[in-house]
Amino acid sequence: MKKNIIDEKYLKSIIYYFRCGNEIYIGSTCNKRGVKKRIHQHETDYRGFHNDIFTNNIKRGYRSSFEILKHGKYVYGVLEEYPCVNLQQLTDRERQWISAFREKKYTVVNKQLNNDKIELNIPHIFFIINEQNKRDFCISQDI
Repeated sequence: MKKNIIDEKYLKSIIYYFRCGNEIYIGSTCNKRGVKKRIHQHETDYRGFHNDIFTNNIKRGYRSSFEILKHGKYVYGVLEEYPCVNLQQLTDRERQWISAFREKKYTVVNKQLNNDKIELNIPHIFFIINEQNKRDFCISQDI
């Protein structure tokens, strides 16, 4: 697909995360069913990888998100709704989030797509203390 062609499915893209402790996975989807459905797909792949379950006759290969799923307990959420026009723009934005969390010393389990310097053009990530006295983060557009 050429970069200048608009693919309407990307107009409702979402950047999401799931994490366990200090480990975090950053992903993206343009699935109109949303993040919960995408997380379910990760879980299905994880079970298929470990149990040799074939879904639609497809053997599930390893994915870096398994590093979070193996703990059995995690939280997930939306980092950003990110309307864009193609997969390249969505992937570039996802990489920006990955770099931002690495800078905040999270253990990002995503595989690095390449070693290019990534310009960070995302909201500031601030750390807060939640009611269980665990470190968490919030995102602010205010600089």
